[in-house]
Amino acid sequence: MQQGYEEKVYRLKKDLYGLKQAPRAWCNHIDAYLAKQSFQKCPNEHTSYVKDEEESKMLIKYVQEFLERFQMLNCNPVGIPTEIGLKLSRDPDGVRVDTTFYKHIVGSLMYLTSTRPDIMYVVSLIRRYMENPT
Repeated sequence: MQQGYEEKVYRLKKDLYGLKQAPRAWCNHIDAYLAKQSFQKCPNEHTSYVKDEEESKMLIKYVQEFLERFQMLNCNPVGIPTEIGLKLSRDPDGVRVDTTFYKHIVGSLMYLTSTRPDIMYVVSLIRRYMENPT
């Protein structure tokens, strides 16, 4: 705060907040900015952007390595990563899983959430059980 301006406030020329169209206006604004910075919108995930084709290829390679490392190459793909309304709970009588292996899986999935926000909710659910996975 500058001396002598303690009583002053800034007045917005155009009020964006509070309008029904504010989210759409913000999306258009950020979309135009990222396009100007030579980012491209991902065709499958409309809220993700990539700078160039090389980064996209690196992500695909990482996912491929992830699937190989955790023996998941033959798993069936799904559109929604969890059942709607699924509630997880601790199972004290369940079969114990190797904690280190479980943490490696969760850590790898956490890395993927930066480019795949659609899996963030599921990863945060399974993260709760890292200390004693069963």
